Amino acid sequence: MAEFDHGVKMIAATTGRQLAHVAGVTCTRWRPLESTLQATTERLADRVFRGQQGREKFVVYFEFFTHWHKNACWSMLGKSGLLSEREQLPTVSIAVILLPRGYKPPQGQIRLEAAGGPTQQLWFREVCLWTQKPESWWEAEPGLMALYPLCQHGEQPRRAVQHASEVIERTVDGDIERADALALLSIFGGLAYPRLDVNGIIGRSKMKESRLHREAKEEGEVAATRTNIVTFLRARFGETAASQVEPVVSTVDDAALLNRLVILAGTCSNPDEFRAGIPPLQPTSR
Repeated sequence: MAEFDHGVKMIAATTGRQLAHVAGVTCTRWRPLESTLQATTERLADRVFRGQQGREKFVVYFEFFTHWHKNACWSMLGKSGLLSEREQLPTVSIAVILLPRGYKPPQGQIRLEAAGGPTQQLWFREVCLWTQKPESWWEAEPGLMALYPLCQHGEQPRRAVQHASEVIERTVDGDIERADALALLSIFGGLAYPRLDVNGIIGRSKMKESRLHREAKEEGEVAATRTNIVTFLRARFGETAASQVEPVVSTVDDAALLNRLVILAGTCSNPDEFRAGIPPLQPTSR
């Protein structure tokens, strides 16, 4: 799961402009909005950009779905409104749906009515990858080639992965960048063909320098340590004490601090002593 989340973030960061083009939104200028998003929208920062067509400026917001679900439109309605309020700009919402299971065409909008009249409406662009036919220009975009196995490419599964891998190896300069792109292909290729040895086709050794795998592994280790801390406290002091500290522990990302908190969770005499051992967390800017 951590690798998939990192993969989605990397696709948005490296290929957002190209995905917007696939959705029919061509931007003459493009930049991420991390630095301007505040706490209420910080969790969206990896998927939000400022686009421009000529003099027209707008926010582009991506939402990625493995499978379509009934709450998708509600989620985009709320988040797009929040983004427009924050940036004082219209928001173009793009739903990227990876697999067709459970998909029912929402016709690109949700309209709400009450008391005899309309109240809110959201229009959004859909990118259903299984309906997308890769174009020749995709071969210059490693992020799109990482999504290639999920698309309507017309090739057998093994050949689709091989083709995408060959293109990435041929077009991406830099060992780390190439390893990252191949690691993305392994994630989305595995999603498309779960019974296929995608890593074996790509070549595991070619991905060993990938930052994506390393970051996902580190994130998984951090999550496991957080869980261990809460489990220790639950076993020693009960559910109430564990539930009180869990929200704070869940915000700690520093591995060294988490290791100290593991020791403290096992040695403190009461929950108050544990809470006193957690230093004030500094807000992070994105």
